[in-house]
Amino acid sequence: MLKKAGILISILFIAFINNAHAQDDFCEAVSVILKDAPNQFKNVRTNLVQTSVNLKVYKTGVKVPGTINSRFVDSRGLFYEGALYQSKDLSSMRAYYDKYKKLLEDCLAPKGLKMKFNENFYPGLSEYKKVVY
Repeated sequence: MLKKAGILISILFIAFINNAHAQDDFCEAVSVILKDAPNQFKNVRTNLVQTSVNLKVYKTGVKVPGTINSRFVDSRGLFYEGALYQSKDLSSMRAYYDKYKKLLEDCLAPKGLKMKFNENFYPGLSEYKKVVY
C-alpha cells in the first residue's frame, strides 16, 4: 500500500541540530505523513511552488523535527523529501547521517517497511546514499 503511494524519504544531507529532538516527535511527524500517503498527501502538502514538464514541487504542512528543508515532489510518483543537514565540512556528516538513518529505521521497521538505498548524485556525496522506504 505505501509502496504504491510512491513514498520516498530521502536523506540528502543530515541535520545539524543544536537541541536533539525526541525520537517520539520525529516518529510522530513521519507517521502523520505516511498515514496520508493513500490520500496522495492532500492533507499534509500545501502550495504548489514549482512546476515544469515532469515535475511538481509542493510545500509541506508537517515539520519533521530536524529537517531544515522539506517538500513533496511529484516526479515519476509523489514522494516526501526532507533535507536534514547542510555543511561544507564533509567530515562532520557521517555522525548525522548515521543518526537519522537509525531514527528512520527505528520508526519505520516496526511498520514492516524495509530500508533501501539509492545513489546520491550530488558531487562529493556519493558515499551518502539516499535512504528510501
